[in-house]
Amino acid sequence: MSNHLQSDDASSDGVKPSVSISAEFSSDVIERADELLAFDEAYPISLLQRKLRIGYNAAQRLLDLIKKRRSLMSHDLQGVLNKAWRHAMDIYVAGKVNSERTLHAILYSQLVAALPDCTVLCEPQLPIAQHGVFVPDVVVINDQNQIVVVLEIKFVPHAYPVFEADIAKLRAIALDGERSSFDLLLQPKTGKFMDVKTTISPECLFVFAVVGRWDAKAVDVEIVTKAFYGGDQDALVGRFLGLARTTGSTA
Repeated sequence: MSNHLQSDDASSDGVKPSVSISAEFSSDVIERADELLAFDEAYPISLLQRKLRIGYNAAQRLLDLIKKRRSLMSHDLQGVLNKAWRHAMDIYVAGKVNSERTLHAILYSQLVAALPDCTVLCEPQLPIAQHGVFVPDVVVINDQNQIVVVLEIKFVPHAYPVFEADIAKLRAIALDGERSSFDLLLQPKTGKFMDVKTTISPECLFVFAVVGRWDAKAVDVEIVTKAFYGGDQDALVGRFLGLARTTGSTA
C-alpha cells in the first residue's frame, strides 16, 4: 500500500533539541530571550539589548542561538509526529482501526508517551477573534503553556475525504491565533480552569493527517501544503506537515 508520508530523519525522533547551550549565555538568559521574542519580534536585536542589557554583538549571537534552537525544536516535533503516524498506520494495516476516533486515540497515546513534558489535549475549544471557536482534533502544549502542535485528522479510507475546511481552520489559527489566549488547562481538584492562559507559539506546527483513496486530492501532500500556504508562504513556511495514507486500486 503506497503512502505520501513526509520522510523524517532517524535523529529527529527525540523531543529535546540537541543544541549545546553556549557558554556565553546561561539557560535562564536563553529562556528569557525566547520569551521576549515570542511577544515582540519587530526589532529583535534592539529588544534583546534593551531588556537584557547586552551589547549589539552579544544580542546578535543570542538571536542566532534562539533561531537555531527553535528550528531544531520544530524539526524534533516533526520527527515525533512522523513516528506516531507510522505506528498508527501499522495498526491500521493490521486491520485494527475502523474509525476516526480510534485513530485519534492511537495518535493521542503516542504523543503523550513521546512528549512527557508536554500536555496533549483532544478537541479543545480555541476562540479566534473574527473567526469564532475552532475545535482542532489534537493540540500539544509545551511547558511554557504554548500550543506547539495543532493536528487535524481525516479518516475516510473507502472514499474521498475533503480537506478545504480543515486547512482553512489551520490557516486561520496560524495567521490570527497568536493574538488570542485560551483557558485550556483544568485544575483536577476543582474541575475549573487554571488561572494560567495558553497561547499559540510563533513556531507552532500545523498538521493535516489523512487516510483516503489514492486518487483523492486530500492525500496529495503537495496540493494540501499549497492550500495551507496560500499567499502567505513567507509567514507560514516551515510550519506545516502533511501526513497521508492511501487506499484503493493501486494499493
